[in-house]
Amino acid sequence: MIKMKTVDDAINELLSEDEYFIRRDGFVILRIQDIAKKMHFQCWKYRKKILDEIHKWAEQYPSHSQWTDAEGREYIVGYGQQMHPAYGTFREDREGDMLELVRK
Repeated sequence: MIKMKTVDDAINELLSEDEYFIRRDGFVILRIQDIAKKMHFQCWKYRKKILDEIHKWAEQYPSHSQWTDAEGREYIVGYGQQMHPAYGTFREDREGDMLELVRK
């Protein structure tokens, strides 16, 4: 059994690193690879398990839904596409390797 962070924990950690920009710009864009790296340092080795967790999370939070971070800030969820999804996508059946969180 591997020990890895949840998707929420990984996103919250990334948000804490970009807090200045979120306050300034009101949004953040996170690559799926960055979320995966925060979930487990061997993100390529456990790619399938990590992507399964990310897919479950994305099902709970489709585009235009609301997500709340650990600090209680509310965001509108969106998904975008970078040039090529090297690691994978948030949904198995679609493109979308970027998570867009816009402050509500």
